[in-house]
Amino acid sequence: MNQISHIKTAAVAGLVALAGAAHAGDTIEAKVTEGNAAWNAAFNAANAEALAALYTSDATLVPPTGTTVKGTAAIQEFWSGLFKAGFKDHKIDLVSVRQEGDLTIAVAKWQATGPTDNGTTKQYGGQLVNILQTQKDGQARSILHTWN
Repeated sequence: MNQISHIKTAAVAGLVALAGAAHAGDTIEAKVTEGNAAWNAAFNAANAEALAALYTSDATLVPPTGTTVKGTAAIQEFWSGLFKAGFKDHKIDLVSVRQEGDLTIAVAKWQATGPTDNGTTKQYGGQLVNILQTQKDGQARSILHTWN
């Protein structure tokens, strides 16, 4: 997978951070925004294990390459590869959010800095969609994450 594909994958995971944001009384927008901040913190600390914990055990990650990354171990390995490639400075700006029962559908703009195929560094960005499911412990974890 080339480096551009890796950074695009990183964007999608951004919304997964909702897992740390289950405070009673918060609006869904506030929960997702708080979760995104936690996700960005894990990404920017290059903590693939912490990112993988924001997904369900059977979650699916679909990067722009069309590859499918499924399950916690594979998702952790994917993020680890991005960090080794040099991606950093991830940011997420929420565009819209909708809640249906125990599912939350979030759309956002993302950006990150990373290497190009010729060895220089540039800013990448796009849009992402993340579907999160509230778990029995009250935490929302990503079940499907994709981006461009």
